[in-house]
Amino acid sequence: MALALFVVWERHRARVRRSALLNLNLFQVRTFSWGNLAAAMVAVG
Repeated sequence: MALALFVVWERHRARVRRSALLNLNLFQVRTFSWGNLAAAMVAVG
């Protein structure tokens, strides 16, 4: 739930042209997305 709320908030900040903590467009880069997924799996493990 917190992750979904964070994504909604970041999209809102980007839409009103204010600075965001994380540029969500980075997730369109395949290596960035897979790297984050791998890091999350290591953290869970």
